[in-house]
Amino acid sequence: MSQFKKTGAFFCSTFGGSALNAGTALAPYAHPTTAPSSTTNRVVCSGSFKGGWAGTRVIVADGPCVIDLLGSTVTMDTDKFSPEVGSNPERDFIHVKNGALTGASGYKNVVLENVSQIHINANNGSFLAQRMIYLPNSFNLITQVCSFLSLQNSLVFENVLFSNISFSGRITRCYLDKDKYFEFQYLTVPTTAQWNSFGPIYCILNGRIVVNGVNYELKRLKDGTTRPDANPDYTDFLVIYPNVYTTGNYAGDMKFINILKRKVHPDSDVFHNAINFDTSFGWIGGVSIGRYVKPDDANFQYSYSSNIDSSNPLSLKTAVGQPFGKIRITGKVSNNLITGMTIDFSSILKYDATILGGVPNNNNVPDASREMGLTLGDFRPRRFTFKARFSSSLTANQASPDSVWDNDQKVGAGNWMLFEFNKALILNLKGGVHYGNADYRGFVADSIVNFQFRSIDIEVILDQEWDIV
Repeated sequence: MSQFKKTGAFFCSTFGGSALNAGTALAPYAHPTTAPSSTTNRVVCSGSFKGGWAGTRVIVADGPCVIDLLGSTVTMDTDKFSPEVGSNPERDFIHVKNGALTGASGYKNVVLENVSQIHINANNGSFLAQRMIYLPNSFNLITQVCSFLSLQNSLVFENVLFSNISFSGRITRCYLDKDKYFEFQYLTVPTTAQWNSFGPIYCILNGRIVVNGVNYELKRLKDGTTRPDANPDYTDFLVIYPNVYTTGNYAGDMKFINILKRKVHPDSDVFHNAINFDTSFGWIGGVSIGRYVKPDDANFQYSYSSNIDSSNPLSLKTAVGQPFGKIRITGKVSNNLITGMTIDFSSILKYDATILGGVPNNNNVPDASREMGLTLGDFRPRRFTFKARFSSSLTANQASPDSVWDNDQKVGAGNWMLFEFNKALILNLKGGVHYGNADYRGFVADSIVNFQFRSIDIEVILDQEWDIV
């Protein structure tokens, strides 16, 4: 049985992949370069890959997907016009590092780090970018005439230049970090009517808007008051874009918990107004509420098996010579019944998420699949997973009987389910049975099911033999 959640023409996986394989879900390639060049065939990738390829690949991430181009330039597309396919409603991102992208007319679900994203368009065509994360030392450069520009639900932490563009399309539900800028080099200076029709909407813009060399910025916070860090040398964007503050735009604090995972604190300014939420794209930047698991959080109990080295509670690991270790974390996450929260373990686990295990510097990979009794040799790829069960009680703890862990009556009281790291806590319903979103028996689900809880009981298994099946 395959553990891939997405569908495609070819599959690649760090775990179990080989250039000699057929590229199927059960026998994946080890690198996208082995897949045939195509502008239409989806190549579903899970793992950490080094180096580029010749020709074109339409890359779709399934779980962690990191591509270090090692300085090369590649043609990559991302099937941006197709809906998400598979049982996971949270999009998986392609994390591209250290190189350049060229030749495509846009991207979807891509993290750029030390990458020059270059769009070459000689046909007066369009550029569409959805759910992007621009990290420092990355930029977006359109080098020829673009008739339609659209940037949607993206987090921007680097200067972005749009050159040689006509005035159409717009920036929607994006975040621009302080001291960064969007620079627009228009072929014809836009009118105020054009700005009102095509200017940014539902955005948190803390940086500059540079229009044909003139600096503008948003001067107002979410409540309409003047932002304290406004730059007197910059003109209020209102001067050229009269509707800027009536279309959901303001400066504000996102209060990020984890940028790469798009998780923010519950009191983030992004949740200021329901107008900033869209049923298809979610909140600005596609962010959602997360919860840190921290050693000093009084709401949680911690316990460790004897084979866990807990001498540094901020970097838990298996003890020397031990094949695995178990961490148990139990406690209240909210006073109210909640759904869909993501639990962030980055404050206590320091494994390298860009390497999928089996090497000396990353042999503490969190994976509870064995503990759940699943057969690992029958599927690819492996995933970062943990066990969990849930309670509506505010006082559930490690001494509580199984009956307290009611699991919202979706599965039997006291039962554990398998969940994927860095994903919202949801269930897959298949054949009348509810499965955690990391349990391959629930792929591809008949439906996605939310459930409610106040407290959580977690077991994290750090597996030293992660690459052994």
